[in-house]
Amino acid sequence: MVERLQHAAVAAVPDVAPASAPDAAVTSRPWAMGDPGPRGRFGSFGGRFVPEALVPACEQLEAAFRAAWADAGFRAGLAGLQRSYAGRPTPVTEATRLSEALGVRVLLKREDLAHTGSHKINNALGQGLLAQRIGKTALVAETGAGQHGVATATVAAHLGLGCTVYMGAKDIARQELNVFRMELLGAAVVPVTSGARTLKDATSEALRHWVTTVDSTHYCIGSVLGPHPYPWLVREFQRVIGDEARAQCAELLSGAGPDVVVACVGGGSNAAGTFAGFVATPARPPSTTPRPTRRPWPPPSCAPGPRASCPRSSQLTPWPGCTAPRTPETWPAARRC
Repeated sequence: MVERLQHAAVAAVPDVAPASAPDAAVTSRPWAMGDPGPRGRFGSFGGRFVPEALVPACEQLEAAFRAAWADAGFRAGLAGLQRSYAGRPTPVTEATRLSEALGVRVLLKREDLAHTGSHKINNALGQGLLAQRIGKTALVAETGAGQHGVATATVAAHLGLGCTVYMGAKDIARQELNVFRMELLGAAVVPVTSGARTLKDATSEALRHWVTTVDSTHYCIGSVLGPHPYPWLVREFQRVIGDEARAQCAELLSGAGPDVVVACVGGGSNAAGTFAGFVATPARPPSTTPRPTRRPWPPPSCAPGPRASCPRSSQLTPWPGCTAPRTPETWPAARRC
């Protein structure tokens, strides 16, 4: 068996002849990587559900993107910035020791070597140029780990645009270095203290900001989410990953392509961009996302009974038959169950 990996994407080629047609899961859903149309639909998914004040902005953005994507000058300008500023194309690295350990051949698409340290710069550059094209003077963005925020702040500084980044207070505490980088680039980082104080809440606050500044601000979404045309637009700006990887695999594999391409999924922009480059090939596109861990219940030291009465849950009421310690020293550890 021969197997190849794209970024967090793995492509596999067994010793037997590869399939002669794209995977059935792809061919049976041609809309999955196509133009979603004016309604922004990907099958039963997609659409545009936003406050009335944002509908004209979304419609303007869709029209501008369609015109820009059909404009050879816009695409040439973007490609030039991707080369000279973002450092594309990113290389494919053969992971020889991992290949030996797994008994397969593994290739890594190295988006970590792009400017700012991730694939986020691909989309941020495209949306920054699009914002300039429609006359916007500032960008607003949400960020979780900070990579999209750093990429947006970088593009805003390069293009002379204002930049505001909303970030959950918990994420700010965890990602101080990326906060420093964003502020160093001139972005205003706004802590979000509502809700869980993480990415979901930062996205809500960024949308509220956009509602009040829609005439001058472009909302630079970093993932394949939100109202149409964002999922489609982000995928198209990220498909440079898959297009490059397909050509690089063909060069390394004497014209052959991978059988399997695997991409990690968080917000989905890396996966969508990677798969878009392979959708017309025999490569199968599974994806990986973290599986929630399920803790056993009841804990081994607890007898059967109502969960709420166990001192190892979030309650302090004793559970008859439970041997879990209930002292100030051990209580924090006991609560984690």
